[in-house]
Amino acid sequence: MKKILALVMILTLSLTNISIASEILIEPTIKRLEYKSVLDIAYSGTTYAAIFDNSVVAVSNNLNTWQSADIKGTLRKIVWNVNEFVILADENIFSSADGLNWNIKCENTFDLNFGMSYFDGKYYLCKSDGSLGYTTDFQNFVSLDIKIGNRVKNGELIFEIEKNYYLFDNLGKLYISENLTVWNMTELPFSDDVYIFLKKDGLFLAYSLQLSENNPDLFKLIIIGSNDLINWNNNSRDYSSFGYLNSLLLIQHENNLLLYSKEHKPYGDNRVEYSGREEHISVDGKTFNFTRREFKNGLEGIFSCNNMVIGFSDNKCFYIDSSEVTYSDNKVQSNMHVEQINYANRKLINYTWTGQEFIEIHEFSGYRSFDGVDWQRLAIAAGTARQIGRVLDQDIRKFGDVYMGKGIDIFSSEPVFFTLIAEDGYFFSSRYFTKSETPIIDMSYNNDYYYIKYLDGRVMKSRLAIGDNEWTLCEELTDVPISNDNSVINPETDSGVITKIAKSINTNHSIDIQYESQNIPQQIMSAYGKFYGIRYKASSVELAISEDGVYWYNVVISDKTNLKAEIESYLNQILITLNGQKIIFDVDDINWIIDQVKPPTNAYVEINNKILGFDISPIIESERALVPLRFIFETLGAEVEWDNDTKTAIVQNSENSIAFSIDNQTATVNGTAKTMEVPARLIDNKTLVPLRFLSEELGYTVAWDEATRIATISQ
Repeated sequence: MKKILALVMILTLSLTNISIASEILIEPTIKRLEYKSVLDIAYSGTTYAAIFDNSVVAVSNNLNTWQSADIKGTLRKIVWNVNEFVILADENIFSSADGLNWNIKCENTFDLNFGMSYFDGKYYLCKSDGSLGYTTDFQNFVSLDIKIGNRVKNGELIFEIEKNYYLFDNLGKLYISENLTVWNMTELPFSDDVYIFLKKDGLFLAYSLQLSENNPDLFKLIIIGSNDLINWNNNSRDYSSFGYLNSLLLIQHENNLLLYSKEHKPYGDNRVEYSGREEHISVDGKTFNFTRREFKNGLEGIFSCNNMVIGFSDNKCFYIDSSEVTYSDNKVQSNMHVEQINYANRKLINYTWTGQEFIEIHEFSGYRSFDGVDWQRLAIAAGTARQIGRVLDQDIRKFGDVYMGKGIDIFSSEPVFFTLIAEDGYFFSSRYFTKSETPIIDMSYNNDYYYIKYLDGRVMKSRLAIGDNEWTLCEELTDVPISNDNSVINPETDSGVITKIAKSINTNHSIDIQYESQNIPQQIMSAYGKFYGIRYKASSVELAISEDGVYWYNVVISDKTNLKAEIESYLNQILITLNGQKIIFDVDDINWIIDQVKPPTNAYVEINNKILGFDISPIIESERALVPLRFIFETLGAEVEWDNDTKTAIVQNSENSIAFSIDNQTATVNGTAKTMEVPARLIDNKTLVPLRFLSEELGYTVAWDEATRIATISQ
């Protein structure tokens, strides 16, 4: 069916054995977007609204039936402000009265990582430098002259207890206020994240986590108590954890405290992940008895909301109503309700695609698969597995026999960069492992050099990629080069947006590309011998495909324009995340269709030291290059007039004038009839004209380089 659609299009565009098109038709497979975690939940009094890491908001009135809405951007925090839900996202602030229909309130100028709290009509947030303040409209910010020393990992910014307010940072400071305006600071005996803060029987209790001194795989639950918020008593115990524990929540029921935790373990050679939710009971807030419940395939999130524990696991929502909790012999008994989520699919295994294979490395071993089904255990050095296995959000890419990877260290939360060498195919040993203050956001390999790009914009390169001294700064680059094995392009970005692309002519020379369309493809990647990107136009979002980075073929994937797309590849597929869906294109279909519409060979035009990126490629007919008319000659400063009724064009500059018609070899040059070797053609609503004839008759010089297939036009 996909190839039939393409053939219909090709036949409509065929003319004298010429087939070319900038827009192509490919029928993709569309699936509901996968998610890995649930980030936050809010309750309006009648409706629950949960945000997922795939830019989806799920809404339910009863925790049974869920509906979903899609929002553009990275979502972090959701609150209910008495009248509407409000979401803090990376680019915008969103609002909705029902959780399904969302509007953009304004652009977001606050830092996502500090979270957000809402009290009495005011939103409390932080700027990127940690400055705390409040706003009522997200436009006017009132600073409170407090700077938080570090990120608040659990997203809770301010705790409220009996109409007093408490704010912890990660540097051992506690800020206290009675009115959210005047704050007093006191020192704490520890500097770790405070996950829970409460008051029980006149005693303030703060709960945090620290690594156990005796076993780095276990956590210690730190509980500190104080009567006056000045003098603190420290209580702690080893907290049983499989691998790492990354969240706590607590609710109070009658005179008892229920403590819930989320933990995770990549477990055994059968590649099944287990996550546990520990359910604890305490009378004094210091000593807890607990039971354990296991969830296969991971625990995506657990929250305290509406005096209930609400969690998500394996496409299911579970919840425990605290009013249904009973106690026997100081042990908790609770009824857990489980409901199926029917709108989302989830990856069962957390792996990374290197460009050639799936790789997963955890603390004990690693696995590799070429199809995502059959997995081979890797022979990997124990020290390497221990290092890499404790890296979160692993992004590993393969270049030759070298694997380059990045992520976040689980214990220090510092950005990590590492390289691995594959010896004899699948024995992995670490070559380089380092932590840095600045995250690495991109990696590539080209012409015997490895490249990395930091979040602050620096681009470094290395021939060996094995040590600090091997990396040198590339002052001429703003992004890593991208190669598809046949061509190399050098994007240039400004504030994360690609504003310019240069094409490498050889290892020492590249030329900027001047595109006919102002919509330069974004998020460009290389996969399966081609470049792929996302093109945002005034009326559509498109998948852009190119073999050389100069001429692009476009597939419309959405007629909505306020959406943000993400692109990736694996298993011979191009996958686009858009509007809560996975749009999947088969690479074989893409290659087959482009082979039908592209010209046999590409020719390039250079003017004023720039390669012209026409919307449709120049073509060769009878050994003569035909190029799109208007873009090239207006770039040269000439005027172009077009009569659509007669299909006649007039091109003139200060000295010469040429008139010609479509499919007619006779042209009128300054009033004199002359014969063109090939006529002008009308293809895909573009007028293509013989390059050398028109250029030279208008007084320009054309030089052709057969090796690079570049025609350079000069005045």
